[in-house]
Amino acid sequence: MLSYDCWHNRFHADSSVVGEQIVLNHRLVTVIGVLPQSLGPYFEELEIFAPLVLDSYAKQGNVRAGKMRVQIIARLKPGVTLGQARSEADVIGGQFRNPGAPADRSNRFVVEDFGEMFRNPGPTVQNAQRGLWMTAVASGVVLLIACANVAGLLLARGVKRHREVAVRTALGCTRRRMMRQLLTESALLFLSGGAIAVVMTRWCEEIITKVASGMVPGAYLHVDTRVLVVSLAVSLLTALAFGMIPAFEATRVNLNENLKEAAPRAGGGLHPRRLRNALVGGQVALGMVLMVGFGLLLRSFLHVESSRLGYDPRNVLTATIRLPFTRYTAPSDRARLMREAAERMRLMPGVESLGLTDSLPMEGAASDRLKIETPLPNAKPVEDRLYFVSASPEYFSTLKIAMRAGRAFRDSDGQKSSLVAIVNEAFVKQFFPGTNPIGYHVAFADPPTTWREIVGVVSDFRQRNPEEDLRPLAYFPVAQTAPPRWSMAIRVRSSSDMGPAAARISDWLRPVDPELYWELGSMQAQIANSESMTLRRPMITLLASFGGVALILVVVGVFGVASYSVAERTREIGIRTALGAGRLKIAGLVLLESLAVTSAGLLVGTFGAFAVTRFLPTEGIGWSGSGIFLYGISRTDSLTYGLAAALLACVVLAASWVPARRAMRVDPMVALRDE
Repeated sequence: MLSYDCWHNRFHADSSVVGEQIVLNHRLVTVIGVLPQSLGPYFEELEIFAPLVLDSYAKQGNVRAGKMRVQIIARLKPGVTLGQARSEADVIGGQFRNPGAPADRSNRFVVEDFGEMFRNPGPTVQNAQRGLWMTAVASGVVLLIACANVAGLLLARGVKRHREVAVRTALGCTRRRMMRQLLTESALLFLSGGAIAVVMTRWCEEIITKVASGMVPGAYLHVDTRVLVVSLAVSLLTALAFGMIPAFEATRVNLNENLKEAAPRAGGGLHPRRLRNALVGGQVALGMVLMVGFGLLLRSFLHVESSRLGYDPRNVLTATIRLPFTRYTAPSDRARLMREAAERMRLMPGVESLGLTDSLPMEGAASDRLKIETPLPNAKPVEDRLYFVSASPEYFSTLKIAMRAGRAFRDSDGQKSSLVAIVNEAFVKQFFPGTNPIGYHVAFADPPTTWREIVGVVSDFRQRNPEEDLRPLAYFPVAQTAPPRWSMAIRVRSSSDMGPAAARISDWLRPVDPELYWELGSMQAQIANSESMTLRRPMITLLASFGGVALILVVVGVFGVASYSVAERTREIGIRTALGAGRLKIAGLVLLESLAVTSAGLLVGTFGAFAVTRFLPTEGIGWSGSGIFLYGISRTDSLTYGLAAALLACVVLAASWVPARRAMRVDPMVALRDE
């Protein structure tokens, strides 16, 4: 069975694929169905579902921990509670339990509510949800800026309609009737914009889905009736909320004053001008909040990109393979395959060194409960859940990771030799403070207990994300674990060797086993595709887009209001010019008014940014240490606030310059004769 994304992306949504045969693990299989799109979030990035053959799966257990993991999904009978299911599962599990094993370890069934698991997602989904909430808030800020923009323009336009409103009022039209007409015009304007937005969203459905799925695996966008209704409802509500101000102000008329011939040119008075300036200041304040949030996250992203990894990723190529279930089932066969592949790759021109591992940096690590011997006399071993990685003797030297104590793995550390382990500095700080751990032992907590001697200490380096919080890690020889999935880290001599070496890797590995598929890449790509970078990158792109739209709206709003202000003050500008005011002084009147409004907006926006950024997280969630949070920067970073304020001030000055130049060119004779 195919997932919806697999069917849509790989088979181009071809309905005739059902019943066709495809090659899976070098075998012909028949496609019998396609899962619905709504199941995407439950199965994340899984694309193909095949029948589980327990006899075959049992041979593929986790050989490192001496166990296998199976998940069972069942539907409870009516009236059966989760507690009853757990009790019955404990009874069933007890029938398979090793009599010598602890009651809470071997063959234990962990029963969880399926729906609850997704209502309380893991760290990756939680981090992605953070990003989606930030996106929703940013889009709300842009919507408010757009509404304030339109309201300001409608308010300025309403000043020109005072004479029309006065005439209608003199003819008996009530104020309520006039406000209803103006609100209807605003509603039509907003609803038209909302409808156009829905159409554009429908056209961009695949693009938005791609961005969203990069943050939340399985997320998708589908524009249906609900989206249309919600969009139009939001448009109508904003039309009523932001159309009320210009409608109310436009109907505040004085019949005697506004019916005079000069009324259309006399200006709107001080009160409408203050309202327009308040709306422009509100746009600047909201823009300040948005730009500060974007700036903090952008600078965090740059800090993550330049963070110290603890290893050298330059000139390192990668080749990853997952062995098929039906082949290389014995650990000795896997060890032989790894040895042959490594020996052949070392002979390739341009290769300097090569290391093997089951989890490259930025791929995370497996975890289990480990027992650790403590340096305290007569003390019981400490038991804790820790992360571990399988590595070959040259793995650390290939990535240029320093050994702090002891020795690295040797070629003699194989399946027939004594079991050994290497730990990192974080491991030593937590379990052996002030003590040399060399000679002590670690073991998996699950029986039978097989102790591994600690023979070395390696420096800390980032295993999952560039900004992860360093955790205690243990490393085991890959020859003693022989995992079903492993990767090569191949260091070439220089950057000029990267291209030729990458192009020849497949050819050099094909003679080892022509049927195996190697996924090729580089350590730089590993870092770029890490969980943290994958979550942050679309957020930065979206916020940059919102910030650009917000700046455009501020430019339009400031330009429109400043232009109306110049048109209203034409007579005043003509009188000032006739009395000797220079052109620069006239331009200064317009620019100073815009700067005064901008300064007030920036001040309010700064306090608003202080309040909003308090909700920005400053640490990651869970082991990943990743996600969309502030890294290497504080919420009150002065440089970010200063740059955001300077950018908005420059934008406002640029938008006000054209109306200011228009004011400089006002001919006093024409202006006074017109009045």
